[in-house]
Amino acid sequence: MPKFNLDTLLNVLLAGLLVWAVVRYFKGQPDVDAGVPAADFTLTAIQGQELSLDQLKGNYVLLDFWASWCGPCRRSHPGLVRLHNTYANARFANGGNFVVLSISLDRNRDSWLKAIEKDQLSWSTHALDQYLPATGGSVASLYDVKQIPTRFLIDDKGMIVKVNPGMRYLKRFLKEKLAD
Repeated sequence: MPKFNLDTLLNVLLAGLLVWAVVRYFKGQPDVDAGVPAADFTLTAIQGQELSLDQLKGNYVLLDFWASWCGPCRRSHPGLVRLHNTYANARFANGGNFVVLSISLDRNRDSWLKAIEKDQLSWSTHALDQYLPATGGSVASLYDVKQIPTRFLIDDKGMIVKVNPGMRYLKRFLKEKLAD
């Protein structure tokens, strides 16, 4: 009968845990690649006006999918607010701006508005995810969002630069695009 080896058992458990984490990570990633044009959509913004992604061409856009009930989303907001405050009025070489376009998956408008206020999300480009008759789905489905937060960095030409960029990447990218 084989001898029980605790080291072998721990190695097998750790390997299994690693495989589970990798599979879970990739299952949650949107099936949208960097280097492709960002799909346009039109939503009603927080103040009631129509807001389309195409309107923002010429700017660097961070398309941010979130919800008021999402703990990881809310915990990431202080960093996003700092990033926005740092680059919102920056001069970029292309003449554009940095815009955070937040799309909430909330179904309760009051919860959404309270979260925006509490988290001090001061940008005006907020909208609730809505059904899009042209695509037969929502903006989240258009971008294959499977979990939140999910973010897409879009360049001034409307191309997706990176899916789920971290804060370090965003800071480095925006800093490189600043005017001299």
